[in-house]
Formats: sequence, structure tokens, C-alpha cells
Amino acid sequence: MSVSQFDEQLFLQIETLVDDGDLEAGSAAYRAAQYAVESGYDSLSTPQREIYDAVVAPALAQLAARPCAHVEGFCFVARPA
Repeated sequence: MSVSQFDEQLFLQIETLVDDGDLEAGSAAYRAAQYAVESGYDSLSTPQREIYDAVVAPALAQLAARPCAHVEGFCFVARPA
């Protein structure tokens, strides 16, 4: 078994998308995102990559575009109204 490439930042971003209702836990897109968190984007199969690119990547881009409040070195993203 190979060493995990766990991406903590991506994990937290995915959890934020789920918490905010932008990504449904258990969906195909969520499963692809979790696989990317664990093993890296390059390890996704072609169907997983298509789902990730169509659903997860745009949601992450929208998350990144949200205003951020910096408190003690941490960025707190404002939830959409």
C-alpha cells in the first residue's frame, strides 16, 4: 500500500462546501472529491475526473472567491446569504 497523499486543505474546503450546501455528502462528486483528498487529483479515473471538473472544481472556485476575514493567521470564509 502506498503512502497517503492526504490533502488537509482540500479536505477542509470540501467539508465547507458540504456544510454550506454546495456539495451533497455521498454524491458522486463528493466521492470523487474525497478520493482526490486521499490520493490526489492525478489518481482519479477519467469518469471521476469528469465529475470533479464539472461539479467540484467550480464549487471550489466559488468558495475561493468568497470574502475572507483573517483572524490570528486564519482565513474565515463568509457563508453565502
